[in-house]
Amino acid sequence: MVDRNWNSYLIDTVTNHPDYDSIWQTVNLAERWDYADVPAYHIAGWFDMYTDGQIEAFSELQSRYGNQKLLIAPCGHGDAIGTAIQGDLEFPANSVIDLDNIILLLTNWYNYWLKGISNGIMDEPRVKFYLMGDCDTDDTTYWNKWVESDTWPPEDTTYVSYYILEDGVLDTIQPSSSGADTFLYDPENPCPTIGGREFVGMDSTGYGPKDQTPIESRSDVLVYSTPVLTEPVEVIGKLWFILYASSDRFDTDFAVRVTDVYPDGRSILMTDNILMARHRYGFDREDSLTPGVADTFKIDLWSTANVFNTGHRIRVIISSSNYPRFEKNPNTGAPFMRDDPTTLIATNTVYHSPTLASHLLLPIVPFDTSSIASKNRIPEKIQLFCSPNPFNSSVKITVSGIAMNSRFHRGETQRAKSTLKVFDLRGNVITSINMQAQQGIAEGKEDCTMKSTNWCPDDEIGSGIYLVRVWTEDGQTITKRIVYLK
Repeated sequence: MVDRNWNSYLIDTVTNHPDYDSIWQTVNLAERWDYADVPAYHIAGWFDMYTDGQIEAFSELQSRYGNQKLLIAPCGHGDAIGTAIQGDLEFPANSVIDLDNIILLLTNWYNYWLKGISNGIMDEPRVKFYLMGDCDTDDTTYWNKWVESDTWPPEDTTYVSYYILEDGVLDTIQPSSSGADTFLYDPENPCPTIGGREFVGMDSTGYGPKDQTPIESRSDVLVYSTPVLTEPVEVIGKLWFILYASSDRFDTDFAVRVTDVYPDGRSILMTDNILMARHRYGFDREDSLTPGVADTFKIDLWSTANVFNTGHRIRVIISSSNYPRFEKNPNTGAPFMRDDPTTLIATNTVYHSPTLASHLLLPIVPFDTSSIASKNRIPEKIQLFCSPNPFNSSVKITVSGIAMNSRFHRGETQRAKSTLKVFDLRGNVITSINMQAQQGIAEGKEDCTMKSTNWCPDDEIGSGIYLVRVWTEDGQTITKRIVYLK
């Protein structure tokens, strides 16, 4: 008979054991790897609450005993399996793994290990994961595809630091001057959960890759974004945020969300986590803050595999709450209590200076953009002047400093002509414009002239990345990427 009070029992267990103690050791596989010499097929989802535990189990058991497999799909837990729609994104059809697929996979696994049936399953790569990316494109060659590997993460992954800077900037350049951003966190008005890693969803807020723009204008939220990306950034592995911060209270929380910002402004959550300040040195101990004194918080943002496309931005959102996914911290420093009725408002400060350089650590895999250009027949990049870029209504396209031949005909100097074409990233021609130089040229001579035109995209043209290419009469070509933010 099923005990209908199991949910309350689990909540009470967590509430009564807020620190890592013997009850957690009992259920922690990491405490007894030596007793787990068992072949295992680990099946995970990028938006599931168990993902990193499964990745750690695979890595540890594979290094000790072998005979492990890891599959990570772009979905959440349970009810999110078998559909391409996850949160506010719709992945291509190739992303979908339904229960029939999983049953077939596990049947082959058990047939091999329990019945000795040779079916080739152990000849397959150890790791198979879905590399997510821009869901507004049809590309399934460079992102939104399945990737196979014998290791996790891939061997060519390297960590790159993205520092928070003044004016909400996130960049690989370290801060050169001292700066800090401060906000007030009121537990009676916590920053709400919108999506993220959950077990069976969060009612109307849903879970998974949801748009975070509704919270980004809150006064208790700090937002830092990269400039518009000029090349794709491929992130595969565990993310970390090294935060230097202080509070005027003895305890508080720091919550970090990482989003993929689309050209139309959507800020899609890719991964997030939170850290209770008292546990900054370990979950098995409690260390109160010294009010007003900066300290270090290493926040584990879990793992993902996502290509942040050209024209997108990488964003970090910092607050002190993410409720109801995480319990509100009352800021009192008192022993843990669920829904503590006693709360204090905290003044929390995030630092970005040469000595207190808060930064996001991204596991980046080199991305070969030349292969994209070849595949889509996009011309090789040469400098061209486009202003403003990005633009939202029209862009002035100017070609200058190019020697153009002209000829004298019937008493007039004919202006040199050239052709301009705008491509999308699949190599399709969006528009074609004939251009003329802005000045005449004497017969038989070459001169450096300037050509300009304005491109105003039609209403049906969507936001995104486009390439402008100009052909001159003497056979030269010039190309530049532009970003249209409708």
